[in-house]
Amino acid sequence: MYRLDPRYAPAPQAVLHTGWQAVASQLPDGPAVLAIEGPPSVDWSLLADRLAQELTGRGTPVTLLDIRSHYARPTHVMSRTERPADADDPYFRKLADNPLDDLFETLPVPAPPQAGLLLVYGPGAALVDHDLLWYADVPKRYAEAAVGAGEVGANLGLPDEKPDFRRLFYLDWPMIDRHRDALAPRLDAWLDMQRPDHPAWIDGVGLRATYAALARKPVRTRPYFNSTPWGGHWAQRELGFNPNSLNTALGYELIAPEAGILIGSGPQAQAEMRT
Repeated sequence: MYRLDPRYAPAPQAVLHTGWQAVASQLPDGPAVLAIEGPPSVDWSLLADRLAQELTGRGTPVTLLDIRSHYARPTHVMSRTERPADADDPYFRKLADNPLDDLFETLPVPAPPQAGLLLVYGPGAALVDHDLLWYADVPKRYAEAAVGAGEVGANLGLPDEKPDFRRLFYLDWPMIDRHRDALAPRLDAWLDMQRPDHPAWIDGVGLRATYAALARKPVRTRPYFNSTPWGGHWAQRELGFNPNSLNTALGYELIAPEAGILIGSGPQAQAEMRT
C-alpha cells in the first residue's frame, strides 16, 4: 500500500508537543535569551507574537528582537554575496559559500534581560549570544512558492527587495543549509511551522536521537506531487494524492525542497524534520 504520510516513531527519550501553549510551556520563566533561527519562509512575525502572547499570559515578561531589522543595507548584502562572474548567466551561478554573518555590517549586542525572556528571532538569530537555541522551519517548497508569488522578503537578508529564484537556489539555500547544519549538534529544539496555528515541537536531544535511529534503517520521506501543464490524474486516482488539485505530474521523494521525514503518531501530533 502506498502511504501518502509515511511516519516514524520518535526516539524513546524524545519530547514532542503541538500547539502554542504546549510549545511555550517548554520555555523557562527566565531570565534568559532565546534565539529562534530559521529560513525567511517562516512566518516570523506570527511566531514571535504567538510565543509572546503565551508567555505574557502566564506572567513571563517578553522582549522581542527581530534580527531582520539589523540586516545591512541591500547593496552591502548583495556586494558580499553576488559574484560579478555570475552576472552574464541568467539561470545558473556558483553556489554561495558565505556565512550568515555577511548579512550584517554589525550584529546587535542586546543586554541580557533582568527578568523574563529576550526572544531574538529570524534568519541569523543564532549569531546573537543566547542561552537557548531553537530552529523553526518549513519545507523549501514554501520558499519556492513565496518567490513565485513575488512576496517581498522571500530572499535571505533582503526583507524589502523583490524576490529572485536564482538567488534562492544558489545563494540562500546553500547559506542557510550550511548554517543550520553547523547548529544542529547544539539545538535545544526544532519547531515545525507548516501549520502556524498549530506548530509541532521536538526537543533537540530527541531530534538527534531520532535521526540517529532512522539512519540505521530504510526511510521514506513524505511524497509530494506538483501540478504542471502536462500533468494528469493518475496519482489522484490511484494514490489519492490531492484530489482537489488541477492535476498531478512531478512526483518527489528524497528531494530536499519538497520532502521531509514525518515524526509522530498522527496528524495532530507530528513534526516534519528536514535535512
